[in-house]
Parts: sequence; C-alpha cells; structure tokens
Amino acid sequence: MRNMPEYRVVRNARVRSLRLKLFPNGALQVVAPRGVGPRAIERFVAQNLDWVARKRGELRERPATALPDSVSLAAIDERWRLAWDAGTFSADAAERLLRIPHARATPAAQECLRQWLLERGRAVLIPWLQRVSGETGLRFARTRIATQKTRWGSCSSRGTISLNARMLLLPAHLVDYLLIHELSHTRHMHHGASFWALVEAHCPAYRAAERELDTIGRQLPAWSYFYPLV
Repeated sequence: MRNMPEYRVVRNARVRSLRLKLFPNGALQVVAPRGVGPRAIERFVAQNLDWVARKRGELRERPATALPDSVSLAAIDERWRLAWDAGTFSADAAERLLRIPHARATPAAQECLRQWLLERGRAVLIPWLQRVSGETGLRFARTRIATQKTRWGSCSSRGTISLNARMLLLPAHLVDYLLIHELSHTRHMHHGASFWALVEAHCPAYRAAERELDTIGRQLPAWSYFYPLV
C-alpha cells in the first residue's frame, strides 16, 4: 500500500457518506457520519490517494492571497503589526505584534493568520455574546467560533450559537446587532414578523445595520475567508 497521509477525522451526524477536505496548509480532514469505523475510514482515504496528491499539487500552484502589513480588528479597536517568516508563532499583546512562522506569500501564512483570528474570536466574541445575552434576557445553550464562508452566525434548535470570527473586522455596533440577531433566534427559529419584532425591541436600528453589513461585508480582506479545496 502506498504511504498513507496523516489525516484528522471529524464526526458529523448530518452527513451520510465519507468526505475529504484539504485545507490551505495542506492538512487533510475526513468528515465521517457517526457509526463509520476507523478501518472503513482508512480504506476510504486509501482509495482517494490520487485525489489527495492532485489537490495538494493544485494547492502548491495556487497564487497566494495578498497578505497585509497589519491587521485592524475594528470591533475592539486593535491594530496588529505582522512579521513574516519569524521562526515560531507568537502574539505579543503588549507590542500588538504577530510573528508568523511562514514566508509571507504562502498559503500556510494565510492559514496561520486565520487561525489567530479564530483564537482572538474565541477570546472576544464568547464573553461579548454572554454580556449581550445578559442585557437582553435572551439565553443560549453554548457557542462555537468558526470562519464561515457565507454566514455571520447561526443558531441551532438546541440553542447553540455559531459566530464568525470575521466579525472582529466589523465596527462594534454591527457586532452588537449580529449577536442580538442570533440570540433572537433562540426564541424564533425563523425570519417572520415575530422574530423581527424581537430584534427591533433590542436593536431599533437593525434595518440600517443590515444595509451596512451588505456593503461592508464585501470589503473584508480576502485572507479572512477560508475555502477548503472541496
């Protein structure tokens, strides 16, 4: 058997078949339904070794996303300078300096920057959501932070709120609106009149916020988006 690549298994009850995802840093992920055993997963990966090799080749040839000299987190009024190919990753809070251990024009550098944004999102957005929840009386069960491709957030029927770490690139008043929006879904799992009435009760200017989001959302930096190759 050819050499097997390293891979990480993620369980997802909503998928019905095994899937592969290849990330910008070359990491391989297997998305598996519950109940599929390790041997079946290993056979699936082995059957798709040519696909993995081809996609990794495409990744190496892909033009790197232009990366900035600094990153502005408008939501919390922070600006971080970036140093590239710095040996090891570090985030110096006192100097507001990120040291990225990859050459600037590489997918790995973009992935490292995105991972930092995720960590910053967890540190900032979770307590922010908790505060807004306390102010509005809208309770949630748990939360998770990701970098979704098309959504700012979502709320499950069980009260789990998913937030996009890219919110940190928005002005603070838009983050407040988005948190209220998702918290309102803990009461109304739809976008009907009762939902918008609840949103308006806590954010009277929500219509203006929606219009602003539509504009500013298209202006966020390309590096903050995360697109696997599949």
